[in-house]
Amino acid sequence: MKSDDKNYGTAYKEARYFNRRGVYYFKRGAFKKACAHFTKGLEILPDWSMLYSNRGYAYLKEGKFEKAIMDFSRAIDLEPDEADYYTNRGVAYNLLEKYEEAIKDFTKAIELNPNFAVAMANLGLTYAQKGDKERARYWCEQALKRKKKLPLELALLVKIYMNDL
Repeated sequence: MKSDDKNYGTAYKEARYFNRRGVYYFKRGAFKKACAHFTKGLEILPDWSMLYSNRGYAYLKEGKFEKAIMDFSRAIDLEPDEADYYTNRGVAYNLLEKYEEAIKDFTKAIELNPNFAVAMANLGLTYAQKGDKERARYWCEQALKRKKKLPLELALLVKIYMNDL
């Protein structure tokens, strides 16, 4: 089921309840409880990509990068045109120092959404970690051109890296 599906059947309503509870706990930093709620939602509606993505992000916050990758991959299987899912999986790959996989995912996210500043920033930072200063500078500059679409923390991190490139 796509994240914007408007099917308001009973299963969807129940799964949506667990998704909302998971988001509630996630926002409060209770990632384990968030994962439990997202999992309950998936037991009811196992083909809702957003639940996999949300649980993957909670796993990411817990430092469970392999589990996060599995959930983001499942979300991508269900909704292959969602750029956010590739970006989130790319972050998990980056944290595992699997830079080539991260670069592929950030590139795919940008292919799907050519103005996706978050993916551009992450791509630039990944190239910087690999030591490819030319590509790092290019993608960081592209991201900063769209800085209104960047979270403040990511924009600051990109600027710090830019000073070293």
